[in-house]
Amino acid sequence: MELVLTLNTQIARVNDALMATLTLRNDSEAAVLVNTRLVVNRAGAPAGFRDVSFNVTGPDGEALPLAVKVNVGAPQPQHFQLLGPGESATRTVELHRLFALRKAGDYAIAAVYRAETDPADGRTAWRGSIESAAVGVRLEPAG
Repeated sequence: MELVLTLNTQIARVNDALMATLTLRNDSEAAVLVNTRLVVNRAGAPAGFRDVSFNVTGPDGEALPLAVKVNVGAPQPQHFQLLGPGESATRTVELHRLFALRKAGDYAIAAVYRAETDPADGRTAWRGSIESAAVGVRLEPAG
């Protein structure tokens, strides 16, 4: 499995919309059942209550915590899809609504996908953890 993170821009202003697209791709030669819900939560949320977490480092070198509370249940059977070789699932999230991106400067962002549960219908899903490459964005002062 491969996780690719892309941003809608590399330079934005503080308070501008910053969108992240997550692409989970099956890079194996066999079909794999995976949780394609790709819901975001904090890294420390219980297994099954987070699929993706972000590592966001601000201009001062400090890690930014998730700025919102996420109330999500465990993935349901319909959240699991069979991805053939080379197939992918994609989701776009609004990073500006999830993190306090208030300081001008350079940010580094990476996403982590964790698959730790099987669907309740008895099928067996791929399990593991994968991290995207870090991407950078420069936030300029609002104005």
